[in-house]
Amino acid sequence: MGYRQAGALATPLARLVVDPLLDRCGTPVGATLELWQTSGVGRSIALILAFGVGVLAARPAGACSFAPPTPHEVAASSDDTTPPAALQTPGVSVSRGHGPEGGACSREMTSCDDAGRIGIHVVAPEDNRTPADRMGYSVALVSGSLPEGASIVSPVRAMDGAIWFTWTDGATDDQESIAFTLELRAMDEAGNVSEPVRVSVRDEDDGGCRMASRTLDASWMPSFALALLALAGLRRAARAARGR
Repeated sequence: MGYRQAGALATPLARLVVDPLLDRCGTPVGATLELWQTSGVGRSIALILAFGVGVLAARPAGACSFAPPTPHEVAASSDDTTPPAALQTPGVSVSRGHGPEGGACSREMTSCDDAGRIGIHVVAPEDNRTPADRMGYSVALVSGSLPEGASIVSPVRAMDGAIWFTWTDGATDDQESIAFTLELRAMDEAGNVSEPVRVSVRDEDDGGCRMASRTLDASWMPSFALALLALAGLRRAARAARGR
């Protein structure tokens, strides 16, 4: 078998294995095939190897960070004795740590993949003196337990309309359940507090409140390995033919 014949056989093998992957990744298949048609066996093997490394490589995305909670400051002296109005029942959001995201073409990771975060979304009540953006909140745990690493700051100011709890949850899709209850009171700048409201925080359904993630699809890897072995054999045959 001559070198050109081996190259001609290598091209269909390369197309058979890599075309479906290129379609998934959105890479222009036509341009890649044009390169294969003008290349030899060695070029084909190198191209598939390079593509395989790119497929399996994880691509880190940008870093992220969370601002710490802001404690609520109470005036040292004030003649205000009127408490804030009653709080509306707050909303709750839960996001959990998760594994790398991506499909067959890439896997993406960020520095926040292991972060868990709970938001208690509040609407500042009316008060006779304290404006909404300077309202504080008294927070107390009445049942259950916070996730390990999360803590309560009280009294605290809301940030972006919520009281946040952040902890290291682990960069995995296998997470433990969360179940606890908080008691909240609005607190004005004089230290007067509203009537309490209770908020239940639950994350017991598998993946119900978690960020979706996708794992690497490795179903194509056996075909990829077989194609590499076949191309290596064709390359050796081509070298032997040229040495005669």
